[in-house]
Order: sequence, then C-alpha cells, then structure tokens
Amino acid sequence: MTEPTITTFEDLNLDKKILSALKDMGFEEPSPIQKGAIPLALEGDDIIGQAQTGTGKTAAFGIPIIQSIDEKNRHVQALVMSPTRELCIQVAEEISKIGRLKRVHVLPVYGGQPPETWRPGRYWDPGPPFGSFAPRHHQFGPYPLPRP
Repeated sequence: MTEPTITTFEDLNLDKKILSALKDMGFEEPSPIQKGAIPLALEGDDIIGQAQTGTGKTAAFGIPIIQSIDEKNRHVQALVMSPTRELCIQVAEEISKIGRLKRVHVLPVYGGQPPETWRPGRYWDPGPPFGSFAPRHHQFGPYPLPRP
C-alpha cells in the first residue's frame, strides 16, 4: 500500500483552528520530521524522533496533542516532560501558540516554583489542556526503541 503524499498541513486533515494558528506562526509546509511523525501520532502511535535544531520537533508532537484535545473535557489530557527548565518553558510556549484558537491552556511546572503558583486563576486557567496517545511504537533516527 502506498503512503499518502503530505505536502501541506492541510493534507494532514487538521482542525481548522490548528491550521489557522500554524499559519499565524509562519508555518508554510511540514518539515520532514513533521511529515513522518504527525500522521503516526494522529493514529495513536508512539514515536521517537531525531532532527536538527529548528526543524519543528516540538510542533511534530505538539500538533497531534492539540488535535486530540476534547475541548469539553476540563481535565488534564496530556503531560509533556522535558529535561530542563528552559526546554519546559520553550515547549509550553510553542504548544500554547499551536493550541491558542482551541483555547488550550498549558502550564509549565518545574523545580523551584512554589506549589501555590500552580493553582487555577493565578498563572493559568484550567481550560482544556493536552491530549494523549495509545501505545504503538515507531522510531525516527538511529536510537533503538526498547520494546516492552
């Protein structure tokens, strides 16, 4: 079976709100990591991706997360973990931009923040946060994927 050709974000059948946000962010067409990862993630597959800085890795996993958001569900729908405070903030900002028209709220939580700053209404609104994925595995890059 031939894989569908992906040349635009519209080819991914994304929510119009996401497409509009991507356009506002200056995205013109999916990068190779996005073309490979987004369709698999939208199907619920787990992925491991590797690409150079500036190639859109955050959008490669952030777009499927935002696509899967149930806007009526007011509970946490996904958790993204990052190894550093700086990356945590960067990822939160990028995913916030992608999800802004779906009214997705992102809360970066990292060491050194007092818990009282986490409560609703202080720095965040408990709107619909992220989505989640089912466990099927794919790999992009040279790292072996551990099997359960």
